[in-house]
Amino acid sequence: MKAIFQNSYPKRTKNNTVVDVFVYSVEGTDVELEAYRDAKGSEYREDSDTGKPLWFSLNYVGETCPMIITTNGNVVADTSQLRKAANLVGQYDFLKEQLADRLLGQLGFDSPRSRQSVQNQTPKTDKIDDFKQIEEKTEAPVDQNAGSDPGIDPFNI
Repeated sequence: MKAIFQNSYPKRTKNNTVVDVFVYSVEGTDVELEAYRDAKGSEYREDSDTGKPLWFSLNYVGETCPMIITTNGNVVADTSQLRKAANLVGQYDFLKEQLADRLLGQLGFDSPRSRQSVQNQTPKTDKIDDFKQIEEKTEAPVDQNAGSDPGIDPFNI
């Protein structure tokens, strides 16, 4: 069974805050759709045009996402693949920018940021000259161990 993104809309909550609601149609085998209908109970909704079951979420889970019915009878998106991707992105900062570029492109934005265009720019020479002047004025590094007792291990105190 899987959820397919249809649209989203803002909704005002009882606390008078606005949240985004993401609407998905649900596709699956006849057995899966019957189990979905049973699990949703009185909250079961269908698209008035297509007759397909609908699933509503406060979280965007992608254009398509597998769905499962938990042992407690709750219908949830199986976000295990998204969690794995998020974990990788958390480990490697460069992936954040690449993922943002790819997602922006998939969402139809005309010009996602491009790392190559930034990397291929030639630096201005006046900035390099400024750096060289600063480098020449920098004092020699201070020996942090000067005058210390060589018999003492500072990492084992």
